[in-house]
This record gives sequence, structure tokens and C-alpha cells, in this order.
Amino acid sequence: MLPDLGRFTKPGQMVCELGAGTGKLGIGLALHYDCLVTLFDIDPDAIIYQMRLQQAVEAIVSRRIRAMSYKADIFQLPRKPMFDMVYSEGVVEHWIDDRRQLAIDIHAKLSHNAVVIMTTNGDNPRAVAKATSKKELFVGSQKEYERPFTRLELQSAMETAGLKDVKVLEKDYFLLGAGFK
Repeated sequence: MLPDLGRFTKPGQMVCELGAGTGKLGIGLALHYDCLVTLFDIDPDAIIYQMRLQQAVEAIVSRRIRAMSYKADIFQLPRKPMFDMVYSEGVVEHWIDDRRQLAIDIHAKLSHNAVVIMTTNGDNPRAVAKATSKKELFVGSQKEYERPFTRLELQSAMETAGLKDVKVLEKDYFLLGAGFK
């Protein structure tokens, strides 16, 4: 069960999803909370999927959804506050080197207010077994990546990124971290 991201934003605010993949979270957020959502992903096929999904949803609801999709490497984005909320789902665990912390730092640097990170629960051995991977399609040249964060690691990394009032909730396979500037 995914969190209600609408609690962290208001209509009209600018929201960013890093590593958006299919874009279903961001498009749903834009649809239900009338905020402007920017979706970033490094995979060009993901961008195509996001645009097709958005067109299909717009056809069903007979109105324009305020979401924009861009191909981008999160490590190449400007590091300045541009969004009211920045979030990701299943992204920050992709790296096992210094980029783990850097990915969370970038979330914080892009946000004026709130950061929400959903990731695999590294405290749950079943979740770790499912999440660990040796594929290296778009996330870089590492031979191994995908080491989930534990609850304490995620909280510490978010606090190191300068976020305050960090709370990390644990739910079986997932962690949900929320912090504020």
C-alpha cells in the first residue's frame, strides 16, 4: 500500500518525482491533487510510457493533467530548490557507493519544503532478497547495486541531507521516510 502523497502538497504546488519509471504515482498525484508534477527518469522508454499513460488518463477523465515528463539523470539535475515537494519510490537503493547519500542529498536540494522517500525495507530479510540485483541497465557501471536501506540508515541519510523532523515508517517490505526543510 502506497502512502497518500497528497498530505505533503497542496493544489497548485510544484512536485517532482525522481526516477519516475511508469509515472503512475506522479500522474495520479497530478490528477487527484491538481498540482504540477514533473517526472524525471533516465530511461527514454519510461518517458514514452509516462506520456502514453498520461494521454490515456486524460482521455478517460476528459481533462488535461498537469504532469510533464523529462529524460534526465538525477545526478545531472541543478542542485537548487525548484519544487515544493520531491519524492521517489524505489530509487535511492540503486547505489551501494557514495551516490546513495548523494541521491538523497539531491532530493533535499531540489525541495523547498518536503521530501518523501519510499524504499525497500532493509530490515526485512525477505525484502532484501527480492531487491538485491546484479543488473546494471540504467543506474551505472556498478556490477552490483540495489542494497536496501534499513530504517536507521534511511533516517540518518535524510538527516545528513539537511532534512528536519524526519520520520521513517516501516511496513513489511517498504520504508517510507518523510522530512522537511
